Amino acid sequence: TLKLYSNVKEVYALYTEEGKDLNFSLEGRTSNLTDEMGAPLFSDESDFKDPRDNQVYKAVKIGNQVWMAENLRYLPQVDKKDSDKKSRYFVYGYKGKNVSVAKNTEAYKKYGVLYNKTAARSACPSGWHLPDSTEWNMLLTVAGGASVAGTKLKSKSNWTKNGNGTNEYAFNVIPGGYLSRYGDFYAINDYAGFWSSDGYESYIGFSYYYENVFQENYRINIHALSIRCVKD
Repeated sequence: TLKLYSNVKEVYALYTEEGKDLNFSLEGRTSNLTDEMGAPLFSDESDFKDPRDNQVYKAVKIGNQVWMAENLRYLPQVDKKDSDKKSRYFVYGYKGKNVSVAKNTEAYKKYGVLYNKTAARSACPSGWHLPDSTEWNMLLTVAGGASVAGTKLKSKSNWTKNGNGTNEYAFNVIPGGYLSRYGDFYAINDYAGFWSSDGYESYIGFSYYYENVFQENYRINIHALSIRCVKD
C-alpha cells in the first residue's frame, strides 16, 4: 500500500541503508544500484515525440516511474497577463504574444514554458500526466529522501552561487524561475518549481541554496511554474 505523505519532509529513503555508498555508473544513464526486486533505480528510456508540436523529450525511468527528463515546452499560445480561471502560458522574460518569437528565445529552448495552474492540468501529452504529490514523493524517495534529493536531482550546471547538483538520476532539474502574481519573472538560475496536480496551489520547489526539496500547498506570489510530466 502506497503511503500518501502530507509533507515531502516526511519521505524517508526507503531504498538506502545507513552507511551505504550510493555510487552510480552514468554510462548509458543506467544505475548499478537496484531496488528490492532487482530493478535498476534509474535507466534511460527512449525519447518521446509530442505529436501536438513534434517536440522531442528525453525520458528516464526512476524506480518504477517514467519521467520526462526535460521541462515541458508545449506552447499553444503565449500570454501577457495571468488568469485564475483560464489557461495561461508564458516564456521567461518574453512580454509579447507571438508564439514563433517566443519559441526562438533562449529561455524557451533552455527552460521550456511556464504554466499557470489551470493550463498545467491539461498540458501534458496523451499517455502522460501532471504528477500528484504521491508520485513526486515516490521520486524523492528513490533519490534518497527529500533532505538530499534536491542535490541529486538538480542539473550539474546553470545554477547560481555554487548551487549545482549532481544529477545522479539523469532527471536534470534546471532553474527556470517563475512568474509572479504581478506579472514579473523572477529567479531564473536560482529556482525551479514544478506543479503538482493536488489542489490548486500545490507544487514542488528546488532552490540553489538548499540540497533538500520542499512541497508547498499555498503560493502567495507564484502564478506560473514549469512542468515535468510522468508516464501513465
